[in-house]
Amino acid sequence: MVPVGTSPRTEISKDPELLVQSALDTLPDDAAKACSQFFLDDLKSFLAWLDQTEQRLTAAPAEAATPGLRQEVDDHVSGIVQRGEEAVALVRKPVAQKAVKAAFRSTITPWLPGNPFILRALEKPRGYPGDYLMMERFYGNTHELTGGLAGVLDRFLLDHYECVLNRKDRSKAIIRRHVARLAASGAPIRILTLGSGPCREWFELDQELEVAERKRFANVHLVCLDQDEETLGFCKTRFGQSSLVGSVEYSRIGLLGFSKSPEWIDKSGTFDLVYGFGIADYFHDEMLASVITSAFGLLTVGGEAGIPHKSDAGFNYPLADWICDWTFVRRTEPQYVELFKHAVSSLRIPFEFAMDRDRTQAIMFGSATRLP
Repeated sequence: MVPVGTSPRTEISKDPELLVQSALDTLPDDAAKACSQFFLDDLKSFLAWLDQTEQRLTAAPAEAATPGLRQEVDDHVSGIVQRGEEAVALVRKPVAQKAVKAAFRSTITPWLPGNPFILRALEKPRGYPGDYLMMERFYGNTHELTGGLAGVLDRFLLDHYECVLNRKDRSKAIIRRHVARLAASGAPIRILTLGSGPCREWFELDQELEVAERKRFANVHLVCLDQDEETLGFCKTRFGQSSLVGSVEYSRIGLLGFSKSPEWIDKSGTFDLVYGFGIADYFHDEMLASVITSAFGLLTVGGEAGIPHKSDAGFNYPLADWICDWTFVRRTEPQYVELFKHAVSSLRIPFEFAMDRDRTQAIMFGSATRLP
């Protein structure tokens, strides 16, 4: 099998028959039998549609921007994922289910070069999906830099994951609210971002704020915490070109280390806002609870800890799984709320819990404010 991202594209077969048979040959016998109709009928038709669509867009590039094509892409991609879900439900072993999805992704590889989101998720150059550069591209709508089928497929993902943009915008609103709350005191405003990623929210605030509001940010001391040195290097460059905040500190540590670090425990009661979006969905209960507890323990009175979570009822998990090999820990709203409250309650510090959602209902925003 040719690795994902191999180029030039002419080295990869686009024959649906060969691709499907090659995929089936990689599967355990029971999985191949259970999913044979999906591969031989549904997937083969989908690959033929991909090839035809690519040829259409090569001949008429302007068609990529039409509402009709966007709806056609939605129908075909969402449809093949749904039929894949139905097929894999017939496979009992989780390892075999993963093999089916991997085999599916291998067949669509020939049409993926040029897709900045999908390819980076599949190749995982930083060792995990959703790294800082993938998220930066997502936030910046860089699908517009590509054309043809690549741009159409990436646009499709953006359409389905508007909630991710909403989550980033919510973080900006929370930051502004706390800066406004504390600016009059003249004291430093200490903010910690967990799993900081590219800090796109701060870049956008720098672009958007009017002069009067910008002055309030002069007392902000921001700490960017991330496990990835390259991510923090990107942030250093970004803040080096900005004069929005008073100072920025960088802490290279993973969230597991953060939750157990004596250095961070000693910082108890020193932060006015601690937030981390895009982190909760990767941890099982015990680890997530530990991060939430540690985050809340850092707060001053009136400070807020916010760690949003994708909604089991509203987020399109299968699409990310089948197309991007991007999986998450799923929780219902009651499970998330109970875990969050229990984690904060363990410190025996008075708090007020709040929970709401973004407009798509796909993101749950849980937060705890420290009370006197």
